[in-house]
Amino acid sequence: MGFTFSLGTAQIKMKTAADRNFRRCAFGYTASMVRSDSTEVFRVGAIPLVAIRTWTNRVNLGSTVQQLCGKAWEGVKKHPEVQKPGALMVAVYCPDPTTNPSTAKGLEVAVGVEVSGSFDTDGELAYFETPAGEVAHITHLGPYSKLGAAHEAVQEWAKDKGRTFSGQSWEVYGHWTEDEANLQTDIYYLLKE
Repeated sequence: MGFTFSLGTAQIKMKTAADRNFRRCAFGYTASMVRSDSTEVFRVGAIPLVAIRTWTNRVNLGSTVQQLCGKAWEGVKKHPEVQKPGALMVAVYCPDPTTNPSTAKGLEVAVGVEVSGSFDTDGELAYFETPAGEVAHITHLGPYSKLGAAHEAVQEWAKDKGRTFSGQSWEVYGHWTEDEANLQTDIYYLLKE
């Protein structure tokens, strides 16, 4: 059985061992996890995506991700040969907006849908993979507007443990529900090894 605790107004839900094993199989995780409070550390394989890359700023980040999720989903629906049952939406931040200053162009983001393989893309869509390696992970359960508290918790964990982020992070959004209290977002920060 997992547990939930509050961090400010956000809820962070720890996964049960069965939940972690399911996610590990779904995303190709390759090593056992070491858990510290609400943050887990483990190795991940790359997640293949069909994504749209763009530049945005912190003020427009949420609306940009939401808009690109819709565009990416519509684009992948045109390619049934790579559609993955139960596919999730993923936003990758390059560099991570919470730990790296933005450039003059703003923040680079790639927003996409999990796919089973690459294909000839067209227009804005391109094949993309999340980074592979050791990550710090936390699960946020609740409204997207409260994701900041989960990011802060991972950053605090890294500071307490003396760990350094490599500069990329990503969010994997669970399946949509109208009940915002049940929206699940898995947050990953690639760690320097």
